[in-house]
Amino acid sequence: MIDVLIMGANPSGLILASILQQHRARIKVIDSRDSITASLPLPLHSLPVVLSSSSLELLDNINLLGDLLDKGRKIFGARYHWKQRTVLFKFNQSSASRCPFSLLISYNELVTHLLEEFERLGGVVNWATRPVTQVEQNLFIESTKSSSQVYEGREIFTPKWIIACEMDADPDLKDLLKTQIKTKKIYKEALFVDCEEGEPFEESHIHLLPVTKSFVNFVFYNPYRGSRQLYLANTSGPLSSKFKNKLLYTYGLALAEDPLSISSSLLQYPFCHDRYIFLGSIANNLSFSYLSGVNSNIHDAFNLGWKLLPVIKKAASSQLILSKELKTSHVLPHFNEVHQKRATKLLFSNMYTPALMYYYLKGCKQLDAAEGELYYPSHRASKYEASDIIKVSPNDKEIQGPRPGSRALDIRLDTGNYLLDSLKNAKHLLVFFKERPDLVHALLEEYGEWVDVIVTEDPKVHKLYHANPESLFIIRPDRYIGYRTHTFKLHELISYLLRIFAAENAN
Repeated sequence: MIDVLIMGANPSGLILASILQQHRARIKVIDSRDSITASLPLPLHSLPVVLSSSSLELLDNINLLGDLLDKGRKIFGARYHWKQRTVLFKFNQSSASRCPFSLLISYNELVTHLLEEFERLGGVVNWATRPVTQVEQNLFIESTKSSSQVYEGREIFTPKWIIACEMDADPDLKDLLKTQIKTKKIYKEALFVDCEEGEPFEESHIHLLPVTKSFVNFVFYNPYRGSRQLYLANTSGPLSSKFKNKLLYTYGLALAEDPLSISSSLLQYPFCHDRYIFLGSIANNLSFSYLSGVNSNIHDAFNLGWKLLPVIKKAASSQLILSKELKTSHVLPHFNEVHQKRATKLLFSNMYTPALMYYYLKGCKQLDAAEGELYYPSHRASKYEASDIIKVSPNDKEIQGPRPGSRALDIRLDTGNYLLDSLKNAKHLLVFFKERPDLVHALLEEYGEWVDVIVTEDPKVHKLYHANPESLFIIRPDRYIGYRTHTFKLHELISYLLRIFAAENAN
């Protein structure tokens, strides 16, 4: 008997499997390929991906970071250069994060590292194994190396949950569910092209270019090719001479021939169907970004992991897994999709887009300023717009400081440790601002498997969180604030905990 069947040994699947493996959940991981280096539906292995500061922090929380930082190239910020004018902002301050940078690494090195960490935990991937059919709650799987006419080699499982990880281009999953789910087709395009840049170029930064209808285009140094590369989102080759001349004239970019153009048709699945959950998307790995892209898959895997654990251990209802949450991440301050569409509809927008972007960034209030440098940290860039389980008070918008749904702020303490070091594995962290020994003892006795508690009277932390001795912040395992109050009430705390940890028979 297994609790969870995970299909797909990719970033989403391996991270989720590692979280469950650490807590001794009964899992089985299968992949239809022969090995981690076998070909994928998209040519990802040689492509670069950018792991955000927040993704690195999550991997560190669940002890999967290991020596990954030594395998990639650190990127400390983003730069926009236009007509001798420059705006440069960093991702975070070293006093606000253990990983105040992003990491450029190849997809192949990332998945190999995650597989090694999973195996270190005692996990096993069943390679060359695919789902064949299901009869009621029974799922039949078989080796891809056996004849389809041989039924004796098939295994039968009845998992409580089946997690399909980044399988939106997988033919076996499509055949398995073709009579149950009506899917949509989506098309994904991306283009990588070698280039030279005439303007000053810092290899430790990503360079922003608003050269297509999507403003999310980058020039970066690719150590795997030993050259600078231009990434164009939602674009396929070949590039026109007019476009190349525009880049040369406006940004001093000379493009090489023979770009890597990727175009693919994928299936779009719902979040869940019965006991199936569809986690991540292989298409996200083509979105070369320091906020979205592979980071969306990593965050989704981590988010599902901490919700799935108490459910399979019967400490929470299945509604925790199915709770709806909407998170937004903006790569550029102000330049969300609405602003992008408005800008592209303006008359002659192509002519003054470079200037528009410069002045937006230059006067942007979303950038933090410290010691003469600009920062665009994760808590500014990403937040939950809506959630069934984050507790928001009607008065929250009127209160200063970090709010429910926003990313929790970290800070280096005088001891050299960081405030959120206690946020480990799949536990919530309760932060009190004065001693409450009896309450802390009772909380740990009742919820000790799922929560940790810290008490801080550090003035720096009080100032950062706009806190007073009656304040309480509950920080979720994904480092977002689930609840806050500056006038502590015990019944509100219990109400939030029951919202998360309500057993099935209690609903």
